[in-house]
Amino acid sequence: QATKESYIGIWKTYKLFRLRRKARKALETVAMAHGAMIFDHGAFTVDPHPGNIVDCRRSRNGRIGIIDFGSFQTFTPQQRAKLAALYSALYDRDTPAIVSAMTALGFRSKNTDPEFVCAFATQCFDRDIVDTSPYQLLASMEEQDKLLAIPSSYMLAARVSLLIR
Repeated sequence: QATKESYIGIWKTYKLFRLRRKARKALETVAMAHGAMIFDHGAFTVDPHPGNIVDCRRSRNGRIGIIDFGSFQTFTPQQRAKLAALYSALYDRDTPAIVSAMTALGFRSKNTDPEFVCAFATQCFDRDIVDTSPYQLLASMEEQDKLLAIPSSYMLAARVSLLIR
C-alpha cells in the first residue's frame, strides 16, 4: 500500500533525476563551448570555474555565458592540430599515437615510458584514472619515469579539461 512517505520519496527521486539531467546538459554545454573556443577560435579562458559561467538558458537563445577572460590562452592553427591529434589518440586509446602526440606537444620524460606518458595524458586531458591531481600522479609514478618538460600553454588546456569534468 502506498503511503504519503512513499509518494514523497518518489517525488524527491524524480526531482533529483531531473536535476542531474539538467546538470549533465549544462556541463556538456560548457565543455562544447570550451572545445569551440580552443579548436574553432584558437583562444580560450583558462579559468572555467562555476563563478565564471553564467546560465542564460532561460533566455531566448538558451545559451551559457562565459565571463572573466583575465586568464587567457591562444593557440595557432598548428598548435590546435597537435592538440587535436592528442585527443584523437586518447579517444582511440592508441598508446603509440598518444606518446607521439605528447612528444609533438613538447612533453618530455626521462625514459618516454609509454605507460607513464599515457597515464599522464589521460589524467590531464581526458578523464580521471586516479582520484588525485596530475602532480600527485607524477609523484606516485616517479620511479617508473620522470617528466622533464611540461609546455605551459598545453597545461593550461589540460587545466580546462580538469576543471570542467
